[in-house]
Amino acid sequence: MTRPGVLVALLVSSLLVLSACDGGGAGPDAAPASQSSSSSTGAPASPVVNCASASTGLLSAVQRYVVAYGAPLTGKGTTGTAAPNGDADLQNALKVAQSQLRAGSCNLAKFRKELSTGLGKVKARGPVARAVLLRLTASMTGTAVAAATTVTVRPNQDLAKTVATLGAGSTVRLVAGRYRLRGSLVLLEGVTFSGAGRDRTSIVSTAAGSALVVLTNGRVELDDLSLRHGGRVASNLLTGGPSSSVVLTRARLADARKDRSGQGGNAVMMTANGSADAGRGTTLQVTGTDLSRNAAAGILLTGGHVASVRQSRFSDNGQCGVCFSGASAGAVRGSVFTGNAVGVAVLDTARPALLADTFSGGLVGVQVSGHGAPLIRDVRISRVTRAAMIFGDRASGRVSRARCAHVPYGLVVSPKALPYVGATNCTVAHGR
Repeated sequence: MTRPGVLVALLVSSLLVLSACDGGGAGPDAAPASQSSSSSTGAPASPVVNCASASTGLLSAVQRYVVAYGAPLTGKGTTGTAAPNGDADLQNALKVAQSQLRAGSCNLAKFRKELSTGLGKVKARGPVARAVLLRLTASMTGTAVAAATTVTVRPNQDLAKTVATLGAGSTVRLVAGRYRLRGSLVLLEGVTFSGAGRDRTSIVSTAAGSALVVLTNGRVELDDLSLRHGGRVASNLLTGGPSSSVVLTRARLADARKDRSGQGGNAVMMTANGSADAGRGTTLQVTGTDLSRNAAAGILLTGGHVASVRQSRFSDNGQCGVCFSGASAGAVRGSVFTGNAVGVAVLDTARPALLADTFSGGLVGVQVSGHGAPLIRDVRISRVTRAAMIFGDRASGRVSRARCAHVPYGLVVSPKALPYVGATNCTVAHGR
């Protein structure tokens, strides 16, 4: 996913456009130029012409800029990217409009009215384009707040429009009630959503692709609320990109749905290519959170994302409670896994630590494949139907002080896998 590269700078520039008339042009109550001066040969254009010209060119550039972000979201979390020259085009249009306004008399109030009306007619295709348009509109019409602030929102208010006005680091307080998302909520700045408790404040999404999409390197937090999918189309609940940083505290994420091709179905999906972003530290922090009944994963990490999961619960997820893939890493501590197909899956070259976790029910407690190399210590695994732990392919890692009960197989190791196995009561079986 691509975040609008210089969007913040554009917003600052747009504010300068709207104040351009204050120093050189006529004020909001200035009268139009006289008939004689406007009709004389070589006389400056009338205020109406100046205002119309300034707003028309700027609106055309805004439309082109928004169109560049118009690709729809998919269950894999991909989005459209801006045209290479989109930022420069809009910046240039802002400078031209500013120059036109300074060059002649203009009724500023009329200009602002025409610009606001025109922005309402700009077409936005897809959730990312809509978020970009809402952000630009808030800035150009003077409703955006640059500094971090706290606002209180009620269920009948539009979350997307509210977020578009907020500065980085702001907090949105959601009073008790049910908030409905019919389209993806795309976040271009780091904000915190704070509810009245996960059993009292719920966000219910019917959006395709993803309910929340994080397109910022600012910190995004969900505290004391529930987020669930209530529609029939495939969707993730929260999708983060390579530079995203997400924090979930005392939240509940449930009922993500996937389609027949396998798209969607993840409560949290942190996407990245390769391991280019490895070394950033923790990118997903989950504490005291419940992730349940998701068709695919409770948490899916790719690339170089790093998770810290503490005292959380994963239940009845269709593929895995937590899937570490790519070069992802992190730690899952003191968490409970119940009835997931696989409690924790460690794929590719992932190297997580699983510490003092409890697994029960489902098919497999911990499954490792590829060149995965987890550290597994002090875990308890019981009542799975296939095996407590499976190390396949060329997997490695360490297992110590693990306890198995009521399982058909304890630790199954394929011929090329080489985990170190310390003290444990889990019987070791060699797979084919």
